Amino acid sequence: MLLTNSKIVEGLDPNMTQKYMSFSLFVILQIVGSLSLFVYGMKVMSDGIQKASGGQLRSFLRRLTRNPLNGIVFGTIFTGLLQSSSATTVMIISLVNAGLISVSQSVGLIMGANIGTTITAWIVSLGGFLFKLSNITLPILAIAVPFYFRANKKNRVWAEVLIGFSLLFIGLDFLKTALPSLQNQDVYDYIKSFMSYGFFSNFIFVLIGVIVTLLVQSSSASMTLTLAMVYNGWLPIELAAYMIVGENIGTCFTAEVAAFVGNINSRRSARIHTLFNIIGSVLLFVFVPFMLDLIESISNQFSGLTHSFESKEWMTIGLAAFHTSYNLINSLLLIPFIPYLIKLSEKLLPKKTDRQKKEVEHKQQTITMSELSPVEIQHQFTIMGAKLKKMINNVEKQFKTIESETQDSFYDQIKLDRASLKRTKQSIDDKTFRYANSGSNDRIRKNVRVYFQISQNLDRVSDHIYSLSLQILDKTKNKTWITPDQRTLIFQIFNTLQLALDELNTKLKLDDYSDSSNQESERIETLINSFRDKSQKTAIENKDNFDFNLIGTLLFIKIVTISENIGDRIYEIGEYMIDSK
Repeated sequence: MLLTNSKIVEGLDPNMTQKYMSFSLFVILQIVGSLSLFVYGMKVMSDGIQKASGGQLRSFLRRLTRNPLNGIVFGTIFTGLLQSSSATTVMIISLVNAGLISVSQSVGLIMGANIGTTITAWIVSLGGFLFKLSNITLPILAIAVPFYFRANKKNRVWAEVLIGFSLLFIGLDFLKTALPSLQNQDVYDYIKSFMSYGFFSNFIFVLIGVIVTLLVQSSSASMTLTLAMVYNGWLPIELAAYMIVGENIGTCFTAEVAAFVGNINSRRSARIHTLFNIIGSVLLFVFVPFMLDLIESISNQFSGLTHSFESKEWMTIGLAAFHTSYNLINSLLLIPFIPYLIKLSEKLLPKKTDRQKKEVEHKQQTITMSELSPVEIQHQFTIMGAKLKKMINNVEKQFKTIESETQDSFYDQIKLDRASLKRTKQSIDDKTFRYANSGSNDRIRKNVRVYFQISQNLDRVSDHIYSLSLQILDKTKNKTWITPDQRTLIFQIFNTLQLALDELNTKLKLDDYSDSSNQESERIETLINSFRDKSQKTAIENKDNFDFNLIGTLLFIKIVTISENIGDRIYEIGEYMIDSK
């Protein structure tokens, strides 16, 4: 076993801890500040990559979940690009909460996120400690910053990625400098003496890893701190490995908090994430020393050293290899047990009673979660769009039938769908308010404005369709007669409105609304306007005919006018979607 052959110092001076381990407040602030810069750089880089993807990453995340292996592979790639397992896990939970993927589909992605987050350790160990990429960060900033202030959006986004990358390594370089190097063997042996407690000492460092990750709210940040401590001689590599085990568990807290305000399925996904890491830690706990021995023997082959872990650079690389192999083995071991993990989460989180559901809804109104809002809002827009298509189909069927009871049945269904749609609108507005309160950057402000306008216009379309149904109902009750030509024109208008709603629903399913085009909606809206002009012209031409029916003609013009208003609203929605660019 690594390090167990070294002599453990006994009978240490009681004042030694104070002599060697006390830091001034300034040094502590330097360490915290360095770590903060590292985390901020990672966030800037992650945000830039998400913007550069134009919503495509989230789209792939939703689609490539047909089996756990696909989910693991893509979850790994996705998290490696984002450099944040927390961001990936929260996005997965948001998709489950919105009903876009199932709990079973989310498990593979969660496993992949655990593997993908280990790429951070490789970047830090290779780029920060072995190759020292911090030497080129200032030239990268010199190139990236001018592009960031250019009007071209794509240039700004990629400049943001490079700026985040540079800040990440500058923060890492500051962290290495801020954390004093431990040259005194007595202090090193004192820290190593925790290993004399056997398994209990390992549990202590697992617990420390959990606590550190909970405090910094980032497993990548806690992993980087662990690597820096090993590099500067503060930690033996075996204790650092057990800290990494604890960091894997600590990162589950973010997902649990994110799912707290979600529905039962999102909470089950988060619980599976926690179970996955805890069960893996229990299964692999005793094998940590053997894994490190194997990794060291492989490192010896690549480094050309007899004992590669005597090199501080190779120790950090060894820890990165341990982090990856640990999560990879954990995933492979638990893939066959995914159905049992799902069943266990269902037992731990049974369906809520009506009273508990109301309590959860209240929490949803008081807790802000900006990560969930856009996905949920856009999914609910697709629900509203599908409901509108159903309503206009029922209006056409209502107009075709001559039986009063059948017309009443269609009217009742349209009325119910309108009420359901208004509840969905209220839910969207609530989520949009919470999303607006989550930040004040340009993207959030623009999205909020677009979301409110789309919600309002979809609701108005439902009001207009309901008005059409009322007009048809009055026509039957009052036995109002309209000409065959007028009737034919109304069917043409209804068919055109169905085409307009089909076009709208296609656009509402896009992950990035700015990718939409309004050309087809404009053509359809122009066609509806031509029907309006034709109806008015026909009414004027026929007003002197002996069989001219004033009441029927007024009803006909009213139906055409309402239909035109529907077309206008659909076109406006398309314009607002384009405006989200």
